[in-house]
Amino acid sequence: MNNELPLKNKIALLLAVIALVAIIFVFTFKQYDNIDDNFSYDVNPDGLSVTVTGHSGENREIVIPSEIDGYTVTAIGKSAFENKSELRKLTVPGSVITIGDYAFDNCALLRTVTIADGVEAIGHYVFNCCTSLKTCELPSTLKTIGDFAFCGCRSLELLVIPASCSEIGTDAFALCGSLMLDCSQNEYAASVAKAYSIATEYSDTGRYQLVVIIAITVVLAAVVFALIILLPKLVKKKPQIVK
Repeated sequence: MNNELPLKNKIALLLAVIALVAIIFVFTFKQYDNIDDNFSYDVNPDGLSVTVTGHSGENREIVIPSEIDGYTVTAIGKSAFENKSELRKLTVPGSVITIGDYAFDNCALLRTVTIADGVEAIGHYVFNCCTSLKTCELPSTLKTIGDFAFCGCRSLELLVIPASCSEIGTDAFALCGSLMLDCSQNEYAASVAKAYSIATEYSDTGRYQLVVIIAITVVLAAVVFALIILLPKLVKKKPQIVK
């Protein structure tokens, strides 16, 4: 009995194997698309770390690596990703300490930014004119925000300013019409917000909770007082029927 597959079945099997290999190759390539090969960098004077200076791809999402070619990534250089019109989402690792001036300037379609704990400085004009930027998570290690850092981020809704931040540059949040700053951890940031007439969020502070408790107590007291005064007038004796 001949168990050999017909020629057409062999061809079909071969094509299926080729297709599977192609899918695996494309998937693997996509997974590593944002890693080392597409990033340019300069080795820092210490000889152990690098500053990322750019990215040659046209990726919608960029994850800055914490290490390239055995070097630790400690900085993002000046204008490194400026005018990246295709960029939508960005992740910065905790190995990065500073984000240089104009690093993501005019990335008009950038919507989401996540900056991990470890980053200490956001330079001047870093997210300037990122008009689609809607959410940005700042690290708890952040110390400085440069001049005009978020200028023109008109879609940005909320920034939580960490307690560690002690310097906010001139017009850092200018032309951010939708922005509310959560300054509950940082009184200095609250004073900056007041000076520039930026809306603030204090919902997590003990002071806000105390105000809410006092307000509720006053309202309840007023209701009770009103009932005590008005209740006797509302309760009337039934008129007697004269036969």
